[in-house]
Amino acid sequence: MTTEFNRHGFLLGLAGKKREPWYDSTPVCLGGILVLLLFFAFGITGIVVASGNPGYLGLVWIPGLVCLLAAVALVSVIARLFARRFSGSNKGF
Repeated sequence: MTTEFNRHGFLLGLAGKKREPWYDSTPVCLGGILVLLLFFAFGITGIVVASGNPGYLGLVWIPGLVCLLAAVALVSVIARLFARRFSGSNKGF
């Protein structure tokens, strides 16, 4: 048995059906959302702590950047899940 890939890099299964890569599966995406929410909460906590301490006011941008990056990644993963759910091309949630 040979391993065949289509032009998009997806592994071809039986009868040439497209197989979903493991890193794009729904459970992995949901786990990623959970981890990103933890990063976002960590960043919010950092902002609150840094804002409350006058010695750390100049460093508030670091947890702010963590929040921003987590939010961008969250939007990306959620948009991918919704697009896959409503496109009808995959099982979805």
